[in-house]
Amino acid sequence: MATNSTKVCYTPNGAVWEGATPCNQTADESHCCGVNDFCLSNGHCLQAEGAYANRIGRGTCTDSSWRSEACPYECNDIRTDQDCALLLAYETPDGSFCCDRGFNTETQSCPTASGKFGTTPFNMTLGRVIWNRTDGSIMQNGTLLPSQVQLSEAQTTVTLRPSPSSSATSNSNDVTAVAAGIAVPLGILLLASLATIFFLWSKLKNLKKQIQKSDTPYDGASGYKPIDMHSLTPQNGAATDPYTALPKYQRDQYMHQAPVNEAPVERELVEADARMPVQELGT
Repeated sequence: MATNSTKVCYTPNGAVWEGATPCNQTADESHCCGVNDFCLSNGHCLQAEGAYANRIGRGTCTDSSWRSEACPYECNDIRTDQDCALLLAYETPDGSFCCDRGFNTETQSCPTASGKFGTTPFNMTLGRVIWNRTDGSIMQNGTLLPSQVQLSEAQTTVTLRPSPSSSATSNSNDVTAVAAGIAVPLGILLLASLATIFFLWSKLKNLKKQIQKSDTPYDGASGYKPIDMHSLTPQNGAATDPYTALPKYQRDQYMHQAPVNEAPVERELVEADARMPVQELGT
């Protein structure tokens, strides 16, 4: 939140930095943030616009020598002619950050060394939003402190950290939504599978019935009976050939059932008695 200020803000190299105002105008010295950024109680800024929006950055200071404790000491030797981004290296309770450039996962170190931290990521204390730059009043857990009763008409929107109870409720709702999203398609898939199994079972049952019918042995239902040639008698009592007395279709049937006489395959060989005397012709 921006206010009019008579104090000047300086970069670490002592140059005047336009576009920033002190975060506490009543203090002897104060850190400074951009007019559209948020001042934090830990001495840094929450950038609210531009390419680095929603990132924490090291701002400037009203002490041109940067010897005051009010001036931020993290990354004050990096980008000394301007402000500097503080990039999250990895998650820790207080956060672990690198100056200016992102954490190198291969070397497990910060690419840019800074002050006493070197290339090791540094922790940062929790910072709360300074709501009123006139006296440095802060907002705590979404409630204005007594010193914030007199505020200017200018207001801004601040994203606060949710309380544990609201986070638990949100997580519970998320879990319920995910469970419902999984259960509905699984239920539909189960019903479709049961319907398919019932259909295939019915088809198999009908197929078994058809196979059982086709496998029933012959029971003489066609009315076929072999012809008894000896039982045939002529209608006028005259002797006749039984074969010629039959209609043609029965003669054809008789030809198929008549036995076939086969000649003997083997004959008994008659051998001459070798003991019989041989008659000699008279001379």
